[in-house]
Order: sequence, then C-alpha cells, then structure tokens
Amino acid sequence: MTDVYLNRISRVQGLMGDLNVDYMLIGPTSNMFYLTGKKTVVDERLQLIVIPKKGMPVLLLPEMYREKFRELELGGFFKLKYWKDTENSCSLLKLALAERGFKVAVDEQLWTGHFLNIMECFSKAEYIGASGILGLLKMCKDPTEIELMLAAGKIIDEVMSQMVDVIRPGISERKVAHLIETQIREAGADDIAFKPIVASGPNSALPHHSPTDRELKAGEFVVMDFGAVYKGYCSDMTRTFFLGKANSRQREIYDIVKAAYDAGYKEAVKGKKIEDLDLAVRNVISSAGYGEYFIHRTGHGIGIEVHEDPYIMGGNTNVLENGMAFSIEPGIYMPGEFGIRLENIVVVNDNAPLELNKFPLGSGLTN
Repeated sequence: MTDVYLNRISRVQGLMGDLNVDYMLIGPTSNMFYLTGKKTVVDERLQLIVIPKKGMPVLLLPEMYREKFRELELGGFFKLKYWKDTENSCSLLKLALAERGFKVAVDEQLWTGHFLNIMECFSKAEYIGASGILGLLKMCKDPTEIELMLAAGKIIDEVMSQMVDVIRPGISERKVAHLIETQIREAGADDIAFKPIVASGPNSALPHHSPTDRELKAGEFVVMDFGAVYKGYCSDMTRTFFLGKANSRQREIYDIVKAAYDAGYKEAVKGKKIEDLDLAVRNVISSAGYGEYFIHRTGHGIGIEVHEDPYIMGGNTNVLENGMAFSIEPGIYMPGEFGIRLENIVVVNDNAPLELNKFPLGSGLTN
C-alpha cells in the first residue's frame, strides 16, 4: 500500500463527510483499481470495498483472492473479510457496517444483481451514486498518472507510424484492425483500450464503425482510432489519411477539422469553462458551413477508463483544472461519402496544454 492510495482514501472520506455520506460501496471496477491498485475478474461473486465516513475501509472478497490482497491486510490499511462460496456474502456485509440507518454512495458500475441483494439487506438505506465523489477526484490526474498515460500514448504513436505503411489499396479494414491490436500488445501494452476503429470510404462517415472485410481503395479516406492500456491507464488517438491525392473539397474539409482541433487546444486552459472549449471547436466547423455534420461531443475524459469525466460538450459548465486529461476530437461526417476525425489527448496545466500524442496531427494528406 503506498501513500498514493492512502491519500485517495483520505480524500474520499473527506468528501463523504462534506456530503454527509455514511458509507461508500465500491465494486470490482476501475474505482477499485483507483483505490487499491488491484484488479480482479468481475463475475457473479460479490467483491466490495466498504468505505466508512471515518475509520478503516473493509475489503469483502471471495476467499480465492486472499493471497492477492494479503499485502493490503498486512499493511494495516484495510480490514479484509473473505467469504467462501458456500457462505452468504451479504451476511458478512451486514457485519462490516456499524449501523443500519445510513446514506450510502454506490459505485454505479456495480453489477445490478449485487446491488439488488444489497438493497434487500438494507431496505431503509438511502442510496446515491458514488460518481459524485469519485468522479471529482479521478478527473484531475497526479504526475504519476500522467506519466503512465504518456507511456500509453507513446505505444500508440509507434503503432500509428507502423500503420501508415500498412494502409494500402487492397487490404481490408478487418486486417488492419487485427494488425493494430497485435502491434499494440507487442509494443508492451497490457491490452487494447477498445476495439480499433478502421473505417474506409463511405464507412468513414460512421464515427463508431466496426471494421469489415471492405478493402481500402485509392482515392478514399481511412479513419483509424485506437488506444492502449499501460499499467492500468489508457491512451486514445484518431488520425485520418487519404490514399492518393485529395481533391480541393476533401482538402478543405480536412483543413477545417484540423483548424477546429487547434481552436479547442487553445481553449484547454485552466479556468476556462468546458462548454466554451466545445463551442470554440464547434464554431470553426459551423462557420465553414459544416455544423450539421459534426454529430458528437468534442471530447471525453480519459484515465483508468477510456471514457470518463470530464465530458467536453455543451452544457458542461464546470471549469477546467490542472491535471484534467481529455480528448479533443472534432469530426465532419458526410453521409455516404466520407468522414474525417482528428483526435489527441491533452492535459491541462499551468502552461500550454500537454499533448499526450506525438504522432503528427495534420499528416493525413501527403500528396
């Protein structure tokens, strides 16, 4: 157990006190990893961190995890309670709680089946979501987290460089996606952050297209969007390439998307409203006459999860703070023709925003 996790638990308990929350229940999700540095296999067995407003948290786990979590017990930072498959895990949960009339913050990613069992045990409790507390803490990354995200970004920089030589007329979207997955793992990643998007020709107008057997063709755009997980932290990047020489209209739209990204990057400054960053990006595209073809939010937060707070979109009046890491990913999608999206991850700090992707952003038009 390191000071990092102790500090996180302490900050959680401080916010629980501010909000008069008696307990927080965390499942085997990214939140458990954030608070313990441990990952487990999510299944039907109840796995739970019970954090009281004051005092030592309790880890309620199946006996099969005894060795994996022993160091946390030996460090004296968690009480560990193990249960056998033949036991009722909710009975142990009752024993872990000191009182019955309480306000409980619950991990929204906890399996519904487990939550229903918990509700049966404590029918009088008032339940709220835990994201109102954990989301605040996880949005702003510490230096260690940013270093891990830089390493995850470096991996996909390398893979994108390799893919530039792979995307040629005749190779299928599915084959390119397979190579991306393979190269991400060979480059040292724990895993892919999400299934790669490889979208060619008219498929590139579909923001979340699933790769098919369609072969890449000369005279078309190819969108590649992928990410890696390194030591628990995610990267994400999108680049769009043209196979051959683009015409003036295709170049114009590509340049608009690039200008929209640049406008967003300039707004990624401490103290700015998040909705204003979204608007800056959207204004570039709208003023060029393509506003109706930008059909998603400007970006999403990223860290242990590839999508998390803060979400960069209209209506988000929160203010940018140092350590916030998120994507800026404008796109223009012309139905039945083509789509163009460019994406980098940036981190807000006291100086210019730090870009976690180093592969050249505007390199998609080579001829």
